[in-house]
Amino acid sequence: IALSQLYQKQGNVAKAQEALNRAMMNQPNNSTSHLVLGAHYLNEKNYALAEQELNIALQSEPNNTAVYYNFGLLKLSQSQLQAAADYFQKSIQLDGRNADAAYNLAYTYTKMGNQAGAKEWYSKALQMNPNHYRSLLALGLLEGDMGNRTEAERLLCRFMKEAPKEFDTEKQKVQSVVQCKK
Repeated sequence: IALSQLYQKQGNVAKAQEALNRAMMNQPNNSTSHLVLGAHYLNEKNYALAEQELNIALQSEPNNTAVYYNFGLLKLSQSQLQAAADYFQKSIQLDGRNADAAYNLAYTYTKMGNQAGAKEWYSKALQMNPNHYRSLLALGLLEGDMGNRTEAERLLCRFMKEAPKEFDTEKQKVQSVVQCKK
């Protein structure tokens, strides 16, 4: 399973699929194998197979936060926003430190037009992980959309100062909107 995840990160989909198939043959009842395979199919946008594998994983491990999180991503990808929100909430209920689930719940609320819910969950994601830079950026932009310019500038300037290099593209966009003191 770990090998397939490594290949997936490297972008070698064929080798990742091959490693997953071997893992499934060796351990057909391993819920982690089904979870990883479901996530793989989700990345490949094969939603039917993703759902099938995630259901198998859920049947054998009904309290696995990662399964609910991936179901949330699946439903979000399919624009089934209420279902996505429900799955992200269940993931957070099982693991109250899952900042990625909180971020995606907030993002789902944004897509639903629920600014208050989005603000609440972006804030909670930052409470769970103060260095969750996607939440910091999204909350700053949301505050701006809500007309809270001072709070938006504070959050966006913090993002500009603290976010790592992988966020340079986003930083360039933010720089055109807000001027931060050095």
